[in-house]
Amino acid sequence: MFIEKIYTLGMDIGTTTTQLIICELTVENLTANYLSVEPKILSRKLIYESPIVITPMIDSYHLNETELIKMFFEFIKESGVDIKKIKTGAVIITGESSLKENASQLIHSIADSTGEFIVATAGADLESILAGYGSGVQALSYRQSSKLTNIDIGGGTTNIVKFDGGEVSDTLTLHIGGRLLRIDNQLSVTYISPVLQKALLLEGWYVQQEDTLTYKQIRAIAEFMAAYVVGAITHELHPDYDLLYVSKDTVSTEAEAYFISGGVGEYVYATCDKDSLIEACLKYQDIGPVLGDAVKKAFQKRGMVLRQPEHKIRATVCGSGSYSMQLSGNTIYVDQAALPMKNLPLIRVTYQKEIEGFVAAAKRLMGYHQGQSALYVTYEGDKSYEDIIRLAQGIIDIAEENMAHIIVITDKNIGKALGQTLQRHLVKHKAIVCIDHIQNTHGSYVDLGKMVGGSLPVVIKSLIF
Repeated sequence: MFIEKIYTLGMDIGTTTTQLIICELTVENLTANYLSVEPKILSRKLIYESPIVITPMIDSYHLNETELIKMFFEFIKESGVDIKKIKTGAVIITGESSLKENASQLIHSIADSTGEFIVATAGADLESILAGYGSGVQALSYRQSSKLTNIDIGGGTTNIVKFDGGEVSDTLTLHIGGRLLRIDNQLSVTYISPVLQKALLLEGWYVQQEDTLTYKQIRAIAEFMAAYVVGAITHELHPDYDLLYVSKDTVSTEAEAYFISGGVGEYVYATCDKDSLIEACLKYQDIGPVLGDAVKKAFQKRGMVLRQPEHKIRATVCGSGSYSMQLSGNTIYVDQAALPMKNLPLIRVTYQKEIEGFVAAAKRLMGYHQGQSALYVTYEGDKSYEDIIRLAQGIIDIAEENMAHIIVITDKNIGKALGQTLQRHLVKHKAIVCIDHIQNTHGSYVDLGKMVGGSLPVVIKSLIF
């Protein structure tokens, strides 16, 4: 048994604000049986929190790339942590910021300038999950074996995730956020999201840039948005309002209790009168504070239990910094010369002993991508030697024309046996990486870091702009 420290980073470039954290993970490698060592994260210690700053913009359509990159390195310098010691983490771009024209270019510029293993990640479902972890709701759901839903309301989107006994049950994302309607000191509209504008038209309200609003009108818009959040969770919305969905839940996000995180979440749990809410709106130049108060009242009106999360405005960044990474131990087979590897498309296929269908499905899915990809195998075989050989031969068939390196990730502890079998049966040399015990595969891409002590850092992510 040995213990090591890993530094991990999270940066959230949101519609309204940007922030960065650095965490210290304590990793223990425990002997699971006479053959394997199973890595376990013992603790996550937040050692640096940056100031929460307004996301710099060039205009309504472009993030200020120069300022954001400068800010990134200034935050790290301020933390006192040598950037070379940060082995993993996530730079995420959320809400309406992910729709800006230079969003993809920005996030890759940051990720590529940070050394071997800082990753870029985006995508509504993954953001919902990271916020639910970072808010503390996932851990609470696990401890209580309960059904709990985290609702992260930011400037541009509302990201919802339901946990059942700590496991992700469902996700839902909406075009609802405090900065979809921006105002100046005279309560005149400086920006309105086209999606929100269309939704308001269905209510018979025509709101456009330069309109001057009253507090009563701002309140009515916020109450409409809050009612939409409740209606989406309870499946009570008219189909005409589907334009406000980013992604829908597949079953249900209704739960025993609800937690509101995100910047707007700060005002769900605050006690503010009308004057205080107006003052806050003028400070942020948007309707987020009024939206937070409206959400609180909408949930209370429906009798939906609201509880306060551990983290609110920092939920997403805490989730990305602390929970974006998984570890695979020494029941793996790794050609370290091939590492690190970034942005590998993740091809998911289930193996149920029927090898022809497995091979055909993998080849078909790999045909949608060019270049190197990683095969994620949900293994439902019996772990016999014959079964491992059968799977290995199928993977060699797949890799012959579709993989420059053989990168396989499985949910069961067969990584080393599978890798060794592949090596013995492979005719044409290819680098082989077979890792196991990776469970949380929400996302479409994977980054593999270099070995840190006895562990291999793995991050499952999305790249959607």
